Amino acid sequence: MARVSARPPLAGLALIPSALVLSALALLAPRALHAAPSRLRSAVERFADERGLRPRVVRVGPAARLVDRLFVPLPPAAYDAFLEHFSAPRGYVNLQYDGDTHVSMAVEPGDCYYWGLNFNGRPPENHDLRPQFQPRRQGCIVFPVDLEGQRLAHLKGWLRARENPAANPYRYPGGPGINCMTWLGNAEVEPGLPFFHALGLRRSRDGRNLKAKLLHAANEAVPCVGVFVPDQATFDAMSVEQLLGPPPGGGVDDAAR
Repeated sequence: MARVSARPPLAGLALIPSALVLSALALLAPRALHAAPSRLRSAVERFADERGLRPRVVRVGPAARLVDRLFVPLPPAAYDAFLEHFSAPRGYVNLQYDGDTHVSMAVEPGDCYYWGLNFNGRPPENHDLRPQFQPRRQGCIVFPVDLEGQRLAHLKGWLRARENPAANPYRYPGGPGINCMTWLGNAEVEPGLPFFHALGLRRSRDGRNLKAKLLHAANEAVPCVGVFVPDQATFDAMSVEQLLGPPPGGGVDDAAR
């Protein structure tokens, strides 16, 4: 029996225009779609190929800065492998949406950053929030981000500094306008450069809106999205609207910077 390709050949990879964004356009030419793929995009495509997973591409973003985002189905075994693969040892971090309200960050495999602190069950915090905020269920989404080089080193240093309560204004219980995700948009990847600004986004502290901004409005620094599903068939049946979810509260153009 002929084996189905992990994804269609590059010339035939489907591009699905989003009906939810203001700037939905026609299909890209295949050459334009795959010209000079990023290191991260190429790595995610290889990951999908090796596991027989068939991704889809959706064109999203503000009208002036469209991005062809690769959506990859991640059944349970592939989901955990994806989290481990796209982490600091290979120059990446990943953001994890819990399918409900929260977005966390993992730098090293098994990390769970909230309040600017790592709640992975190990010192210095010793609390494990992973079962609560990094579940494995339909609706969970992973956003890998390439921070190879000095940006990753700077982010690690910024996070280490937040372990000192005096240097962490985002620490629980916070203050006016501070919640468990305020830190995420403000974490630095370069001196004076907040993480979300590097992704082409205005900052936010609402988990569902953070997720919506990442899906609809992030720049090429977020070329791929991993989607937790029970199997490939479930992913294939999902509409573009189901993949993207509602747009950011203020609209796609307002979310971008």
